[in-house]
Amino acid sequence: MQNPYTRRVVGRHSYVHRAQAELALTRPLLPGEVVHHIDEDKANNEASNLMIFKNESSHQLVHKLAKEDVTLIQCDDGAYLAVRKLRVCAVCGREFALPRHAKKTQKHCSPECGRKSLRRVDRPSKEELIKLVYALPMLQLSKQFGVSDKAIAKWCNEYGIEKPPVGYWAKRRSLGH
Repeated sequence: MQNPYTRRVVGRHSYVHRAQAELALTRPLLPGEVVHHIDEDKANNEASNLMIFKNESSHQLVHKLAKEDVTLIQCDDGAYLAVRKLRVCAVCGREFALPRHAKKTQKHCSPECGRKSLRRVDRPSKEELIKLVYALPMLQLSKQFGVSDKAIAKWCNEYGIEKPPVGYWAKRRSLGH
């Protein structure tokens, strides 16, 4: 029984799927180009079942990753490149590609965004916090956000905001503000 995958042409072996791909492209395959069977049946060498990849790494990416994690880009010469699909960070909205070692369920572009997603309270922006820190005492501000006054102090430190000096609120009360 002859292997349907190969055929003998004038003293040398040639692969049927590669010959079919060259016919479909109307050009010879370039060095490094890989022919992929879409249905993964090596005996099905129909032109509609063949896909040409620019390189082996693109071909392997299709086999290793789930189909929904790969985007296929068709080049001008008819060959394809497979690239990892970009995801959108759940915190900052920035697009990112999954690193090779990442879990497929990763939803954040960086460890910093991952930590932000675990926060129980949405922090105000730097500008808002500056206004709030000088408008309300730390204890009132902390009650408003449902956190401790130390948490508000940490936010100020992270943003580089100077807190009102000791006696600021007593001085404001004495001046009638």
